[in-house]
Amino acid sequence: MSFSYLEDSQNPEDSQNSEDSQNSEDLEDPEDWSLLDPEYENTLIEEEDNKFVFIKNKELNAPVALKPLKPLSATLQINHTDGIYIDKYEPQSFNDLYIDQTIVDKLRLYARKNMGHMLINGPNGSCKKTLVKLFLKMLYPDIQYNTGIVEIKTKQTAKKIELKIIKSNYHIQINPIEYGVYDRLIIQEFVNNMMKISTKNIHIFVIENAELLTIDAQECLRRTLEKYIENCRFIFISTNNSSIIDPLYSRCMKFRLGAPTNDIVRKIITNIVKKESIDISSESIESIVTISDRNLKKALNYLNIYKINKNIVDPTNDPIATIVSLFENRKNCISNIQYFRENLHLMLVHCIDPLDICKRIWKFIQKDLHTSEQYIKASDGFILCCDNLRKCNKPIYHLEEFVLYIYIYVYLQ
Repeated sequence: MSFSYLEDSQNPEDSQNSEDSQNSEDLEDPEDWSLLDPEYENTLIEEEDNKFVFIKNKELNAPVALKPLKPLSATLQINHTDGIYIDKYEPQSFNDLYIDQTIVDKLRLYARKNMGHMLINGPNGSCKKTLVKLFLKMLYPDIQYNTGIVEIKTKQTAKKIELKIIKSNYHIQINPIEYGVYDRLIIQEFVNNMMKISTKNIHIFVIENAELLTIDAQECLRRTLEKYIENCRFIFISTNNSSIIDPLYSRCMKFRLGAPTNDIVRKIITNIVKKESIDISSESIESIVTISDRNLKKALNYLNIYKINKNIVDPTNDPIATIVSLFENRKNCISNIQYFRENLHLMLVHCIDPLDICKRIWKFIQKDLHTSEQYIKASDGFILCCDNLRKCNKPIYHLEEFVLYIYIYVYLQ
């Protein structure tokens, strides 16, 4: 196996784009901008020198000059001067984080001593990555973040894996679970080769979603921790420690972050609303706090969407409401099962977290649990589904099992 590091400036497409731009520098600007194809608008990004960007029209087979346009998101147009609130209001110091002060004191004390491996655990939206970023900034005040691509080649299958990384002179941050069963290959080849060429006394690797790594990848990490203990440190970020093997878990210093309370989420949203001068009612703020479910990242995203659409839409409301309404229909059980599957699949293809789907269904059905027996049976199915979703693949199977369990043992009896 071999790997090669590809810098951002070495992208072969860059040279081709530069040639096209040089060949079209002498073109005159079109007078009527309304005649331009709007499909090209989403492909252009404003350049630093604020010049016109030239592209080739496929129909006319001739270069066409377009005005520099602001970037567009996949579904909504966001003014780049306003920015996304997650990035714009990212905490710049530990004092801006709404976490337990004892955790910050432990991190500062931990940095002064001989730093070991760390495991930072917490629910989604609890500022785990932000905490790691501030911790690295405390260790290395001159740290600067860049993005890069590492190409890993396999001799057995001749497959090339382009690993996206966030790097600096002191650390590398990767997310191996994006590449499925190749996470062991990424850790085994990339980490080992990076340590061979590393000239730093201590090199830090940040592993995201450590709980989703395969057992083989975790075993490989355990051996890597022992082999490079002198000049390598790992920081693992996870949402659930139950899937991490004991040998890996015991070699790390644990830090647990709790989800921010609703009061903290409400306070942060209110401060941003005042700074951005957003016209929003107190009822809408409460809706954002309720829908976000103590997830600060989700709350800021909903606030961004509200500023554009002036409306708050929860993508899980309609499918889950349909599922719950079908629970009350005790006729046509076979067709109901088909509708269950269609609505669950609809939410999964829209990249909604399976755990969020399970929790939302649980909240919807609690009002229909009138007896203690129903509550006990429903809670058993909910706990089993959450545990299976954390440990297993194919979430559609476990969500269908949970929905059918509730339908049979709670509503049909």
